[in-house]
Amino acid sequence: IGIFPEEKDKVLTFHYRPEVLSSVREKLMLEGWNGKPFIVFHAVSRWRFKTLPKSKNIELLRSVLDRGVNVVMTSSPDPIEMQMVTEIVAEAGRSEVLDLSGKTSLKELGALIHSSQALLTVDSVPLHMASALKTPMVALFGPTSELNWGPWKHHKSTVVNTPLTCRPCGLDGCGSSK
Repeated sequence: IGIFPEEKDKVLTFHYRPEVLSSVREKLMLEGWNGKPFIVFHAVSRWRFKTLPKSKNIELLRSVLDRGVNVVMTSSPDPIEMQMVTEIVAEAGRSEVLDLSGKTSLKELGALIHSSQALLTVDSVPLHMASALKTPMVALFGPTSELNWGPWKHHKSTVVNTPLTCRPCGLDGCGSSK
């Protein structure tokens, strides 16, 4: 449309009302939150090809927990995503994980991320929320390009990717699968 903002004018922000944060804290308390700092682990995406294999997510979750970090798992309310999180938590065999998968609105998810010490996520909506909120994050990329979809102007972010010769392919999953 002929609008070309200068780099300094390209600002990404995210705002929520105080009552949203109160709602998040209530949900955390219902899950057994002890008030201690936590990270958010968003291990799934509606685009399944962006999600690590379950065994890798279990390994990653155990590794984080073994370091004494409190973890809150999230996902969208999609039944498949929620089931994936349930399986990851169950197979990790660790009862201290708080599971808010499918239990937050987008605003609540943003407030949760903002309240956390960090976000661990695949290429998904929470990545962009953390960028807007400047919450420290580790973003895991597989077939998609972090150059196009990675954290934007966010110095507290780390991108982890797989250096495959076929990435990014621009297809909806490996071999054009969904």
